[in-house]
Amino acid sequence: MTAQQLIDTLCVPLGQRASAWSSERDEEKHRTRHAGFAGYPFSDEGYEFMARAVGPDGSYLTPTAGQVIRSVPEAGDWPYVIFMWSPSERAVIEYCEGDLMVDVYDTEQLCRQAVRDAIAQHPCP
Repeated sequence: MTAQQLIDTLCVPLGQRASAWSSERDEEKHRTRHAGFAGYPFSDEGYEFMARAVGPDGSYLTPTAGQVIRSVPEAGDWPYVIFMWSPSERAVIEYCEGDLMVDVYDTEQLCRQAVRDAIAQHPCP
């Protein structure tokens, strides 16, 4: 699955997902932030979300060659807060108890720095 598929599936203003949806550009941080609700069609439970987001068998979404989401186990408070990233899409994904945030950065360098910042600011206990 890809970060863009997460955005298209979970961060869109349709039906029961509309109340949690937002998308905004942050020129200062050179990123676009998409927010949504991971409970539909995934799960409010972090382990199931990870299995469906990054697992080859449980995903609702079709993998795209070269675009892979990787977990960042050094950051977060599993299974409540989970960080992932997609290097090829320059995206950092944060799952927090059913809520989802996908930050897409303008450059690879900014994205890699965001991953380092997530690890520093949210160390896994």
